Formats: sequence, C-alpha cells, structure tokens
Amino acid sequence: MASKLAALVCDTRVLLLIGVVIFVIVQMRLYSAHSEYADRIASAVEAENHCTSQMRLFIDQISQQMGRIVSLEEEKRLLEEKNEQLSSLLQQLERKGVSSTEKSYEVT
Repeated sequence: MASKLAALVCDTRVLLLIGVVIFVIVQMRLYSAHSEYADRIASAVEAENHCTSQMRLFIDQISQQMGRIVSLEEEKRLLEEKNEQLSSLLQQLERKGVSSTEKSYEVT
C-alpha cells in the first residue's frame, strides 16, 4: 500500500512537472505573439503619423499655391486693365497722328 501511495505521489509530481513545462511553453508563445503584435501596431502607428505629416505638408503646399494663384490672377487683371488703357491711348494717338498728317497734306 505504501509503495502504491509512493508511486501515486511520484506520478502526480511527474504530471505536475509536465503541466508546468506545458504552461511555461504556452506562456512563452503568448508573450512572443504579444510582442509581435505590439511591434506591428507600433509600425502601423508610425506609418499613420508619417501619412498624417505628409498630408499636412501637402495641404500647406496647396494653400500656398492657391494664394499664389490668387495673386497671379489679380496681377493678370491689372495687366489686362493697363493693356486696355494703353491700347486706347495708342488708338487716340494714331487718330491724332492721322489727323495731323492729313492737315499737313492739306497745307502743302
């Protein structure tokens, strides 16, 4: 009876040891999977931050270009007005030049 009890205790210790080893192996695999997913999440967050930063830079560039477009359109409008004024002045001068040329032909 004592030998059966000793064998039973020994078998229980072996089973307990096997259980502990399996538990440790499972915990190690869980830790490694957890670390892998944590690394993936960290790289995804880093990529998202980079994309956000790039998007902000693009928005800033677009804003600057829109401002430049507005100023160029205003400059174009002013140049068109000056062009119209100069064309009108040129036409007036040509008419006066034709009139004075006609007068000089009439006098001679």
